[in-house]
This record gives sequence, C-alpha cells and structure tokens, in this order.
Amino acid sequence: MESKNSIAAKYQPAAEEEALTLLKLATLFTVPASLTALIRLGVIDILAAAQDTAAMEMCRTRRFHSASQIVSHPKFTPLSPFTAVDSAASALDRLLRLVAAHGLLDSISTTTGCHAYSIYRISNHLVQPSETSTASIAPFFTLVHDPVLLRCFDHMEQAVMSTEVSPFYRKYKTDFFSYASKDPQFNNLFNMGMVSHSDFLMSALLRIYHGFDGLTSIVDVGGGIGVCCSKILARYPQLKAINFDLQHVIASAPRYDGVEHISGDMFVAIPKADAVFMKWILHDWDDERCIQILKNCLAAIPEKGKIIVVDIIVEDEVERTSESCVAYQLDVMMLAYTGGGRERTKQELNDIALSSGFRRVRFACKVHGMTVMELFKSPV
Repeated sequence: MESKNSIAAKYQPAAEEEALTLLKLATLFTVPASLTALIRLGVIDILAAAQDTAAMEMCRTRRFHSASQIVSHPKFTPLSPFTAVDSAASALDRLLRLVAAHGLLDSISTTTGCHAYSIYRISNHLVQPSETSTASIAPFFTLVHDPVLLRCFDHMEQAVMSTEVSPFYRKYKTDFFSYASKDPQFNNLFNMGMVSHSDFLMSALLRIYHGFDGLTSIVDVGGGIGVCCSKILARYPQLKAINFDLQHVIASAPRYDGVEHISGDMFVAIPKADAVFMKWILHDWDDERCIQILKNCLAAIPEKGKIIVVDIIVEDEVERTSESCVAYQLDVMMLAYTGGGRERTKQELNDIALSSGFRRVRFACKVHGMTVMELFKSPV
C-alpha cells in the first residue's frame, strides 16, 4: 500500500505548475509595463542602433549591452541629478531581464558577472518610428498603457455588475471619443497609437489582399490622420482617396499626396466613392450603431461598390491560440472603453451586414490576426 507521502509526491509537479501559473497570471501586468518603460527610456532604440540589420538577418553575431552601458549611453533618457548611475543601472537590469525572460530580448552573462542584452527581430518593431525604421508598434504600446486607459481597469467588475455604462464613462463622465476631442495630449497619443498600428498592419495587408484592384476611388471612414489612405495610394496611385473622420482628428492630419481630408460624422453621411475602407471601426460600437454606419456606407457606394472591413473575428469556440487570446484581450478593452463595442464572430458580422442591406459577404483573408471582409451591395 502506498504511503501518503508517495501519493502526495505524484501530484506535486502538477500542483507546482498550477501554483506557478496562477502567480504568473497575477503578476503578468509587469511585463507590458516594463516593456513600455524600456520604450519610453529609449532603451530599445539604443539596443537597435547597436545592431547591423543585415548581420542580424543572416544570424551573425549581435552586439550586447549591459544595463550600465545603456544608462551611460548619450541617447538614454537623462537621469535626474539626484539619481545614482549604479542604482539606475541595477533597476534597469531588473526590467531588462524580465522582458528577456518573455522572449523579447536576448541575454548573456558577461565575464564580469553581469547581464548583457541584445534585440531580436521582433524587437525592431518596438523601435520608435522614424524615416529609416521598420514599421513600429511602439506608440501603440505607449497608448494602451497610458494612465487614462489603465484607470478604466481599476474596477472591471463594474462592467459586469452594471452594463448601462462603460468603465471609461464611469471614470470620466463622458464617452471615449468625446474625451479625446477635449484632451489634446491624449488625442495626439491616440492618433499616434493608431498610426503605428496602421503602419504595422497595412504593409502586410497590401501584400496579401488585392481587393483595391480596379477601383477608382475609396474613402477611409474613421481613418484618423490618413495613414491607411497614404499606404493604399502608395500601392495604387491611380486611386482618388478620401480620409474621413471627426473634425478634431482631421485638424491634426498631415498632408499626403493624393489624399483629401474631409471632416464629418459617419452616423450622418459618408462621402461617395467606389469603395469604403474601415479598419477597427465596427468593434467600437453596438449592433444598432454598426448597422447605422453600414447603412450610410451603403448609400455612399455605387451598385457594384463594396465595403472593405478590417476587424478582429472571435471564433465560435473558446480557443487558447495566440490569435484568440489577442481577440479576447481586445474584446475586454472594448468592454472597458466603449458603450457596447465588442469583437464579433463571423456570424455576428454577417448578420449585421445583411441587416444593413448588403446582399453578399466575403471573408477575404487574415493578416496579423485581423480579418479582411468585403460587403457587397449587389448579390453577384
């Protein structure tokens, strides 16, 4: 007969893994918080500048920097006169090793006993955007970890217990977009975050999706400051492109060759074009308002026109893939920030499209976890 100790030993590894999983989840917020701090401090830029991109592509030796070397770098965010360099380096090393443990940096131990760090290819997308950098998603990290948004998660149980208003509305006594229109600093942060994600996404989307072929004009509804339009025109210069958004957004839009900025309200009317493009718009709104937007889109296009929707799709069954986790996480963000917005299933999006008067829906492709779908006015 087995002793109690031997029986307990059989279950110990599983119990240990469960305990570690729970502790990892409880403290998981430290990873994006640390990564955002490294971006703001200029650490990722310093590590990236030290590398030979061509050499990295060929898997050659990379250069590693210790926290002390980074703190002493001229491009490191200046320390306070009261900050000891050794103390700052010690604290920085603790952030670096956490991020490295999650696979976003490489690390080695030096002969002096300290750690040194280098970037992987994935880290290049966290370099602050510039004329020479690859598509950067760093401003998006900064946006989603801004205190204005993080405060909405202080009491997420309220989103379950009282569904009448979002946690964002409860916190700021106004809706998300009205808040942005009254806070220029946050509005700029939001615009730059959306720019970085659009820049990151559109390069890949335009390589995979060819639904702009044959069009002569397009309007980007909720297009922010016009990055998607500029990317589309770079590939399809024959197009006439309209970037359409609220006045306070258009006010800060730069000039792009071939792009006309028009301000207005998508719930009232949308400029006419062969096709309407919408990225990350429908997920901001409840079904009723999505239908209202789509009806206005329907009125803006000709009989053979179409709507190109780029949005997250949630699978019918709960899955544990990275793609599904991204969808669920964004869905909870919509729960926190909007009054009825959500990520939807294929069936839910299909139902909304048909209820708006569209005759046919085609799910064209996926890129970076987002689905490109086409809504047609004509059944054929």
